[in-house]
Amino acid sequence: MSKRVLHIINGIGTGGAEQSLLRLMPASKRAGMQSIVLSLERVTEFQRQELFENEGACVISIEVPRGTFALLLYVPFLIFQLRRFVRALEPDVICGWMYHGALVSLIAARLSPKRVSPLLFIRRSLYSVKDLRPATRFILRALARFSHSAKAIVYNSNVSKLQHEAFGLKDGGVVISNGVPIHDFVPSSEERNSFALEQGLSSDVLLIGHVGRFVPEKDHRTALETFAILTRREPRLRFVCIGRGVQQSNREFAQLCERAGFDLHLPDCPLLLLGERADLQKLLPAFDLLFSSSISEGFSNVIAESMSCQVPCVVTDVGESATIVGETGRVLSVSEPQEAAKHLLELLSLSAETRRQLGEQARERVCERYSVERFCGEVLGLFE
Repeated sequence: MSKRVLHIINGIGTGGAEQSLLRLMPASKRAGMQSIVLSLERVTEFQRQELFENEGACVISIEVPRGTFALLLYVPFLIFQLRRFVRALEPDVICGWMYHGALVSLIAARLSPKRVSPLLFIRRSLYSVKDLRPATRFILRALARFSHSAKAIVYNSNVSKLQHEAFGLKDGGVVISNGVPIHDFVPSSEERNSFALEQGLSSDVLLIGHVGRFVPEKDHRTALETFAILTRREPRLRFVCIGRGVQQSNREFAQLCERAGFDLHLPDCPLLLLGERADLQKLLPAFDLLFSSSISEGFSNVIAESMSCQVPCVVTDVGESATIVGETGRVLSVSEPQEAAKHLLELLSLSAETRRQLGEQARERVCERYSVERFCGEVLGLFE
């Protein structure tokens, strides 16, 4: 009889945790497991739901409020829903992804008719508790108190493990790095040419990519200030900014752009704002370099994915980023636009052949260390 595996997660969008869960589905299916994904927010991106369902997963959603007070009021109804759900499903394995999903998975395990200890998947670092939203701080403190009943806590970086265990989460956590489908993320001059044609760019343009939703952890202010410095030094540069909320219609983001000195209304503005995209495997090969300006990360998928596309990366020293890059890129301190610009210019000043060799080394590093097959094998091993 196949195992029923219940995955509880905030949502099924395009974030790193959601992508990791999606990449786990084919291996789960091949192993004869029945996967049920419970989203804690209403599913509005039905194309994303179809991706999970095409891999044999069943997707169900409930809408859990985010504010602390609203969340507390919702708890009795959540318990009622979960009790009915897990008693009908009788899962053999329960997995909670990210803070919200982890806490709900602990509740679900208590309500399950089977004696199940959940696996908690923590996907971020914890540099500053005070910078978290009040509701997130509340959930994190609850995890510190109740995580002892988990079968294991799975982190995607050693830094995250040390930080969370110091905060009070259960000791003895497991570190499993994220995995990249290296046959999907490949170097492609065709994708580069297609993107240039789509954007009306000249053949000699240089592209620096920045990928991340518009949240404080991604530090778009530093990225934009870095790009402003680079614009004054190299007029051929264009900056491809991708992520939810990274668009002119987002007033707060647009104001950040203006403060950095960019006029988004000019036709020759060097910022190319693409918003949220689900086709990174087509976009990343177009970049000459990737810049990650994050002030907090666990394991950055987009860094490893860019490296798989032979794109050298300049990254901040947070989470697992420096370890991912190794000697194939550059690592710098957080919130240092001058230092970031210096490193990016250093890489751009290299010959095209030297940059190509760096890119090849980057892809080789990802293939050796961060394949999706390794990731799935290690995670499924915990289901035994």
